[in-house]
Amino acid sequence: MVSRFSVTGLLREPSVHFLAAGLILFGLYTWSSGEPETRREDDPYRIVLSQETLISFIQGKTKNSDSSQTHRLFEQLDGDARKAWVDRYVREEVLVREARSLGLDREDSIIRRRLAQKIEFLTLGLLEEELRLDAGELDAFYQRRGEEYRIPATLTFTHVFVGNSGDSGRIKAESLIGNLNAQGISFRDSAALGDRFLYNRNYVDRTIEEVRSHFGDEFTDELEAVEPTASTWTGPHRSSHGWHVVLLTRRTTSRIPKAEEILGPLRDDAMRAKRETVLDQAIDALVTKYQIELMLRDVD
Repeated sequence: MVSRFSVTGLLREPSVHFLAAGLILFGLYTWSSGEPETRREDDPYRIVLSQETLISFIQGKTKNSDSSQTHRLFEQLDGDARKAWVDRYVREEVLVREARSLGLDREDSIIRRRLAQKIEFLTLGLLEEELRLDAGELDAFYQRRGEEYRIPATLTFTHVFVGNSGDSGRIKAESLIGNLNAQGISFRDSAALGDRFLYNRNYVDRTIEEVRSHFGDEFTDELEAVEPTASTWTGPHRSSHGWHVVLLTRRTTSRIPKAEEILGPLRDDAMRAKRETVLDQAIDALVTKYQIELMLRDVD
């Protein structure tokens, strides 16, 4: 006679109780101790953190491309500060591994870009010597790109506005010229004169483009031909709004500043350009290691 298998009966067996208790104790011990020495090298739940890895992590988070400087700063950290960085690394590493285990790193454009940026950053860190900028390179960059730093021409003037754009407005503006010059009205003294203007009354070191946008081409072209003076009012000058009597006190011409005048931004831009060039060359070298097979139509 064949007896039926009984789960209830099996659970009542003392040997089963003993085995279950042993498994539970082993699980608790493993959970509490971590059993790090029994972990395999490829165990996804084993995190090995060396000092070099931690320093590289710190370098990435602080966005410091100088690895030697990051090493020096790390040596100055006290125990609590180092532990804080360790905790930060471990938390991020755990999250990254969990995300990868779920396949979240596949076909995700944001993660792909982040990984690419990380490689770019690490590549630049390995090319510190090539990123140094000497005086000759800085001068060559200035000669090549100096036009980008051109300072635009400017005008400094005040004006008295007559809102009527017809002949009567022009006649009124003509009479104003004589009165203003006869009374010696200065730049400051004219503030209360004339009609209200849509934009500004005083224009100090304003670019030709801005003046043109406020007054129109005819007015601006005429003003560019006027000789600046400290006290002589000229006009009437017609704009797209009406008539103006103008006191032009200063005009500057467009120019490219000397390198020493813009040394700070010039050096920053030159270094940025060199960094891009060096990085492009490094990535091109990496690309040569790969065989590219295109499975696309009409693409050579």
